[in-house]
Amino acid sequence: MKMAKKMNVFLAWGLGVGLSGSLLDAEQKATIKVYGMTCQMCANGVAGSVKNLKGVKNAEVSVKEGEAVVVYDDAQVTVDQIKRQIDKSGFSTNPKSK
Repeated sequence: MKMAKKMNVFLAWGLGVGLSGSLLDAEQKATIKVYGMTCQMCANGVAGSVKNLKGVKNAEVSVKEGEAVVVYDDAQVTVDQIKRQIDKSGFSTNPKSK
């Protein structure tokens, strides 16, 4: 009886750790098109601006690809907030219409 009780406690503890780990892991990765960048300084400015947002873990911005790859905690910041930050830094996340 004692062995079964210990096993149930162990299983419950293991399940709790497994669930809490996946519930707490809210890290996401988004690739966002950025329009208007012409040089590496532009990309550095966008990356720095985005990295200042609470919840952003990393931001890599490529002029060549015209995009920002952002790793963030979706419990603290949304993709829309990241896009607004890019727009505030003087660039656009929407293509210009003709």
